[in-house]
Amino acid sequence: MNDSCLARYDSDLDRWIIAAAQSGVKDFWQLISVLPGVYPTVAREAVDRLVIELKIPANVVAESPPPISTSDSDLEVPGLPAPHPLSSDWRFTRKTAAELLERVIISAGPTEAVALLGAPSVFFLAAVEGVSCRFTLLDQNPLLADRVPRSYLESVFRRCDIRHDVVDMPSVETVLADPPWYEDDVLGFLRTSARVCADQGTVFLSFAPDGARPGIAEERHRLIWEAEQLGLRFVGIERLALSYATPFFEHNALRAARFEHVPVQWRRGDLLLFRRDGGVPPEEGSSPLCVCPWTEATISGIRIRVRLNDRREFVDPQLIPFVPGDILPTVSRRDVLRKAADVWTTGNRIYRCNGPNVLLIALKAMEEGEDSTEVVQRSLRCSLSSCESELLAKAVAQVEQIVETECQEMWSISNGRV
Repeated sequence: MNDSCLARYDSDLDRWIIAAAQSGVKDFWQLISVLPGVYPTVAREAVDRLVIELKIPANVVAESPPPISTSDSDLEVPGLPAPHPLSSDWRFTRKTAAELLERVIISAGPTEAVALLGAPSVFFLAAVEGVSCRFTLLDQNPLLADRVPRSYLESVFRRCDIRHDVVDMPSVETVLADPPWYEDDVLGFLRTSARVCADQGTVFLSFAPDGARPGIAEERHRLIWEAEQLGLRFVGIERLALSYATPFFEHNALRAARFEHVPVQWRRGDLLLFRRDGGVPPEEGSSPLCVCPWTEATISGIRIRVRLNDRREFVDPQLIPFVPGDILPTVSRRDVLRKAADVWTTGNRIYRCNGPNVLLIALKAMEEGEDSTEVVQRSLRCSLSSCESELLAKAVAQVEQIVETECQEMWSISNGRV
């Protein structure tokens, strides 16, 4: 990122905030709702500076509690497992999912064939409403397989890494792609879209709006050029057309960043439209395979991921805190602290761990309702000493406390108590 790009972004940000304040914005979250996707911590830094410079009134800094709305309980599409922060998994609000569902059905026409790349909320809404279109959902979340309604036989869920895995499926008239908003990821989703979309078919692609970070306009220009090389002709852009529900992990991250009132939805995105217009799709497997070292266990709905290492003997599995309050106060993949984490929870809590392999064995035992000590001894093929048993018991107690805490937090959020 060059200095001129950063300077241009800062200038735009100041201009957006000053214009919003002059138009009558009265508090911080109202400001966020009118900015083009600016992350709250970035906006707050700019607001604080502009208040000091007497360019905007001080009331813009204040956070007013969000209004109580009966629609909040219906914000998300039912049936989906909680998203994990490592998956960069944001879900459309139910309203946006319904709008997209209607559009892809119309676009698919009589073929009724639609591919959803990382858009489970649209897939599950189609199931809830009994839509007859033939959907194929491609997503990396293994928990989705057990959540798809058994009555929804017309559609298919395929677990895969859309960025890297070979996708072998019949072509479809319409593709809806909702990638993580990082340039390499978006390009991977575009490649897959080009492979599965029929000639003259339509691709809908979500992308970050101009305020999300510096250089978005340049990234979008490069991606549109890349798409055209794949045979995807750019048709147009609908700015800020998409709304996302605030996931549990982002709610916790913003609370850890000292925000008092986190709205149930604030994030918005642009919708880019493409037409499959001939051309030759790239060869399969053109992206290097990314081997993920993280393995997951789910306890009482709380997903805990562990980064394994090469140690196979017993090593202390206790969780070692290394950020204040245990919650990482950001959701950006660019944050340097992410590389130090060995354990990561649904609620964006991160820890170091000297014995992640032993911890995972214990987590899997807890997931199945088995005795952790017995399972660890059986897996390691040795008896634990009294000291090792004590260390394991302390680690299990730590996990139990985290699970209880995050279950309470999720309940409070869903019931509007925070």
